[in-house]
Amino acid sequence: LLVMLRNIEDINFQLYKIAALFRKKLITCARLRLGAGRQVHEFFF
Repeated sequence: LLVMLRNIEDINFQLYKIAALFRKKLITCARLRLGAGRQVHEFFF
């Protein structure tokens, strides 16, 4: 039982790390998109 609990904690930690990485990527993508959109907007208008 203790080993199972440890495994679950380990899996949760892995998922947390993956989620954190994914969130970082999403935020960076959103920032890049917003930045590009702003530049295009300034360029055209």
